[in-house]
Amino acid sequence: MTDRRRTPGRRVRWGVAALLMVSSVGGVGQTARAEPPVIPAGSAKKVEGAVRMYSSSITDYVLDTPSSVNSGVSAISAGVFHGLALKDGKVIAWGLNASGQTSVPSAARSGVSKIAAGSYHSLALKNGKVIAWGLANSPQIDVPAEAQSGVDAIAASYDHSLALKDGKVIAWDANYYGQIDVPKAARSGVDAIAAGQSYSVALKNGKVIVWGFSQYWTVKVPVAARTGVDAIAAGRFHMAALKNGTVIAWGGRYDLDY
Repeated sequence: MTDRRRTPGRRVRWGVAALLMVSSVGGVGQTARAEPPVIPAGSAKKVEGAVRMYSSSITDYVLDTPSSVNSGVSAISAGVFHGLALKDGKVIAWGLNASGQTSVPSAARSGVSKIAAGSYHSLALKNGKVIAWGLANSPQIDVPAEAQSGVDAIAASYDHSLALKDGKVIAWDANYYGQIDVPKAARSGVDAIAAGQSYSVALKNGKVIVWGFSQYWTVKVPVAARTGVDAIAAGRFHMAALKNGTVIAWGGRYDLDY
């Protein structure tokens, strides 16, 4: 969940493959409240004040979180088969490493302020510069010059990445469905960003803007999400927005039936 309004509570992310949670005791403690209606099938690691991860049986190995995330974690992000945690400015990664997505580079082991996990790549934000690793032969890790300074926020997805700089959305990598063709409305005044599979999302003055893959209706923003939205999140083929404490969701049901 990308959040502009900070309120006491727990940070929760859920989706196709995994759910990450940081308890309010010793965890993040400052984010919008949100709870999944049903915890996905599978087991879970439960440690008070630490990262908790839930998953379906196909990714059970990801549940074995390292002991280093048992306390002091300030941010989390979940990829398809790997997880990221931020602790004292250092990125901690675990799970599948077939593409090098959990091989944290030395530059991301200190001074990092934000993290984002894509399907098979990872991002970190350090002193306004985007650091990317994983998928060594993919443009996903070739961060454009514009995103190497002054960046405020990052988002990663299956085949592309986003950065927010001075209210402008910067996008790179795959563009099969126009997901990196940033529309004029998202080139200034943007407050938050999110990335789904082959589509991108921006929040501007309380309005949700979506572009890219449209088969599952993610780009068809409902009327209720065009004003007064406080936070946004992008799933594989569905979207969620937080407005006055209420979650608005739209898109395909593929995620729920996976």
